[in-house]
Amino acid sequence: ADAAAAAVAIATRGVELATTLEIDEALGVCHTQMADCLIAENKTKEALEHLALSRDIWRRIGNELHVEFVTQTRRSAANMRENQDLLGLLDQSAKDTYLKLAYATLADSPDAISDALFAVEEGRGVITEQMLSSCAPPAEEEPETPAVLPTLPPQFDANAMAALNGALYGEGARASAGAIIYFSIDGSAAEVKPKKDGAQPPAELLSWLILADGSVTCHRAPAEAPAGFPLQERVWTVMEKLRLMAHPMSKRGIEMGEEQVSELRARHADADGDIDADLQHLSDALLKPFFGKIEPGTPITLIPHSFLHMVPFGALPLPSGEPLVAAHPLTQAASLGVLMQMALRDAAAAEMAERKGALVLSAPETAEEDMLPSMPFALSEGEAVAAATGAAPETTLAADNATLPALLLALDEPLETVHLSAHMPQRYIVLAAKRKSPKQADDATAAAAEGEGEGEEDDDAPGSWMDRTMDIDRVKSLWLRTHPDVVLGGSYGGTGALSQDGVLGLPRAFLAAGARSVLATLWDAVDEPTAELLKRYHANKAKGASGAQALREAVLALREADNAKWRHPLYWAGFVLTGTCKP
Repeated sequence: ADAAAAAVAIATRGVELATTLEIDEALGVCHTQMADCLIAENKTKEALEHLALSRDIWRRIGNELHVEFVTQTRRSAANMRENQDLLGLLDQSAKDTYLKLAYATLADSPDAISDALFAVEEGRGVITEQMLSSCAPPAEEEPETPAVLPTLPPQFDANAMAALNGALYGEGARASAGAIIYFSIDGSAAEVKPKKDGAQPPAELLSWLILADGSVTCHRAPAEAPAGFPLQERVWTVMEKLRLMAHPMSKRGIEMGEEQVSELRARHADADGDIDADLQHLSDALLKPFFGKIEPGTPITLIPHSFLHMVPFGALPLPSGEPLVAAHPLTQAASLGVLMQMALRDAAAAEMAERKGALVLSAPETAEEDMLPSMPFALSEGEAVAAATGAAPETTLAADNATLPALLLALDEPLETVHLSAHMPQRYIVLAAKRKSPKQADDATAAAAEGEGEGEEDDDAPGSWMDRTMDIDRVKSLWLRTHPDVVLGGSYGGTGALSQDGVLGLPRAFLAAGARSVLATLWDAVDEPTAELLKRYHANKAKGASGAQALREAVLALREADNAKWRHPLYWAGFVLTGTCKP
C-alpha cells in the first residue's frame, strides 16, 4: 500500500511539473503513468479519465506533426511518404496509452469489447494508412493554391467497422464470408519472464474475432504459452530452430557463420527442426479461444501486433492436427484502417482495364563481393511464372538482364503482377551487377593498370552497390500506378523493424508505392521448394483464384508433392500475404 501511494504521488508530481512547464509530450506520458498506478489500485474510472487526457494530447500532437509533414512535402515538391516524427511519437510515447485504455475500458465495462478494440486501433498502422490513402505520383511543383491541410484519419468506430465489412464482404454478408482476428499485446511483453513468487504477472494478450456479419467477441489472457513460457520466447524459439534447420540447405539468403550456428545448436540441442510442440503452444494461446466460432473455408485476415507479426499462423495446428491454412485462406494487415485502404485499392484496381502486364525478374547471381549464394532454381521459376502471367519479353528480366535500371524501367508499365526472385538481405533487393560496355571494360582495365582511381568509391560506377540494389526508401519513392500484386521470393523479404505501424519492411514499402498486395517470407527461403510454391501460386491465380486462395492451394499441393518431402513448415509457412482476401 505504501509503495502504491508513493507511485501515485510521484505520478501526480510529474503531471504537475509537465503542466507547469507546458511540455505536452511529457504530460501525456505522465497521465498514462498515473493511470497505470490507479489501475493497480482498481480505480478504473479515475484511470480512464487520465488516459482520455493522454489520448487527447497524442491526437493534438499527432495532427500538428501531420500538418507540418504535409506542409514540408508540398514546399519541397518531394515524394516524402514517411512521417518519421509521428512514427516515433506512436512507437515511443503514445503506444502504452492506447493499450492501457483498452484494458481499463474492459475492466470498467466487460461488455465494451468494441470500444476497447477501437481504443487500441487508434494507435496502430496510422502512418501506413496515411501513405496508402495519399498514394499518388510525386508532385512536380508546389500548387498555386494549396488545398486545406488534412488531419489524421478519424478514430475507427462502429460506422467504420460496418463500412469495412461492407467493402470486404458485401452488405448483409453471412458470418462465413470472412473473419478478422485482431491481436494486441503489451509492449513490455518482451521482458516478461516465467512467473515466480512475488513477481509481476505477465503482460496480457487481448484478441478479438470480428465476423463478416458484424459480430465481435474478445478474449483476454496472459501473454504466455500454456507451458508457462512468454509468447515472445516461444516465437523466437521457432524462428531459431527453423534457421538452424535451413542452414545446410541451398537457400536465398546470407549464410550463417560457424559461431552463430554453434550458438543456436547449443540452445536447441537435438531439436532437428522439431517445432510441433512450439506450434501447438502458440495455437493454444492465439487460436484456441476462437475454435468452433469460424466455419471451415472462411477467409481469415490476421492483424498481429509487435512480435506476433513473426508467428507462422498458417502452420498453427487446428484441433484436427491439420495446419490453419488447410482450412482457411489467410491474409494479414497492419490495422483495420490499413485493411480498409487495401479494400479501397482492390476496388480501384478492378476498374483499371489497362492493368494487364506482368514483370518477372530472376537474379540468381549477384556480384562476387556481395558474398551471397547462388539461387539455381530462380531461373526456372521465372520462366514458369512468366508463362503463367503472360509476361512480355521486355518485362521478363533474367540473369545479367535483371539490373536496377531495367527493373525501374519495367515498373513504369501498367502491371498486374510484379514477381521478384532475388536476394533480400537487410531489407534490400540485390540485383544483377550492371554490365559494362566493351569500351567501359577497356577503360577500367587501363585505369587499373595505371593505378588510377585507387581508394575512391563511386556509387554511380557500373557494378557498384548503389547500382544493383533497391532499398526500402527507394521502393517507397516509386509510383505503381496500376496497383500490381507483388511477390518477393527472397529470404526474409517480409521482415523488418517491429512497430505500432506493423513491420517496417519491403512489403510495407511496396504498399506505400501503390501495390495491391505483397507476398513475402519471414525466414530463409529454401531455393527449390520456394520456386515450386511460387510457380503453383501464380498458376492458381491465373485460373482466377484470389491471392489468399491461390497461396492456400499452392501450400497444400507442395505439402503433398514428391512423397511429401516438402511437408515441414520450413518450406512454406514463412510466406505471408499482406492484403485482403478478395479476388
